[in-house]
Amino acid sequence: MMQILLQLTEARYRDVFFALCEDVCSVLTTMKGEGEAVRALHSRLGRWQSFLRQNRPDGLSPESQVGLFGELYVLREHLLPRIHPMVVLPAWRGCKGANQDFQFADWALEVKTSRAPILEKVSISNVQQLDEDGVLSLVLTVVQVHSNETTGETLPEMISSLRSRLPDDVRDLLDEGLVEVGYLDVHEELYERTRYQVSDVIHHEVKDGFPRLLREDLPDGVKKVRYEVSLDAAQGFRVNEDSFHMIIEEGGDACGN
Repeated sequence: MMQILLQLTEARYRDVFFALCEDVCSVLTTMKGEGEAVRALHSRLGRWQSFLRQNRPDGLSPESQVGLFGELYVLREHLLPRIHPMVVLPAWRGCKGANQDFQFADWALEVKTSRAPILEKVSISNVQQLDEDGVLSLVLTVVQVHSNETTGETLPEMISSLRSRLPDDVRDLLDEGLVEVGYLDVHEELYERTRYQVSDVIHHEVKDGFPRLLREDLPDGVKKVRYEVSLDAAQGFRVNEDSFHMIIEEGGDACGN
């Protein structure tokens, strides 16, 4: 009989360690033989190694929390009512570090979330984030939220709401994406005091003339670019909610990448 020993060596990783053990046990109990179990164990531990390299042991930063809330809000309120969950969840690529948060066969969606009392600008951290090369449509959606401790929805409540709407196999894809982005259920209490109210959602169709940088604009030797887009300058590219929903419904299948 195969035996596995996982040992905690740093107390500050205690919560993450318990989540790791639970995850590994849930996977290994479904394996049919030792060979299959060993391969699954190596794969799972590799995934957790990647998580620990990229994320803090004490939960998401405030900026990451609000960014995740915005992505999940758009997923729940705009995408899932119009596209089958088995298409939408594989298209959630921002959790894996892709150029846009949602990538479908013919279009892509980048979500930016802001707590600013007045929406003036959004930060772009990747020169390819607003590049529609390879897709027919690229949409930039900006979600404005207000945060407080009394009114609105917490991040754990948002996730619980999404889980309740998804079948088991699709829920697994959501949970895998949450781990990729650094969200663990054991950290729920860290997120329960902050509530978000969505005050505005605006959509932009990114195309020729949109205020942005493209790779061909960069001089030789420039390897990394971060810049801000004025939403006033992008106002002429706004689309209303009906037009945005039309893009969603005409979008087709998720990318396989």
